[in-house]
Amino acid sequence: MSDVADEAAGLASGVVTTGHELGAAFGVAASSAVATAASTFVAGYANGFVAVAGVAALVASIAVAAGPRARARIDAEAGARG
Repeated sequence: MSDVADEAAGLASGVVTTGHELGAAFGVAASSAVATAASTFVAGYANGFVAVAGVAALVASIAVAAGPRARARIDAEAGARG
């Protein structure tokens, strides 16, 4: 949020908040779908947690891989602005 212009801060905050809300809603829906697909209650929740852990690991690896490049781009743009 620190790289957003002052006049666009409200819009940026709304976009971030909407992303968090949608991510949570889709995450609960997806893990519930996986959990209810199993034949037993315990197996369903185990499958749901495994699916959520897999998605979390995928997202974490993308963030680790993209983080340095995104930071370098942001720093370069900040240096160009002065």
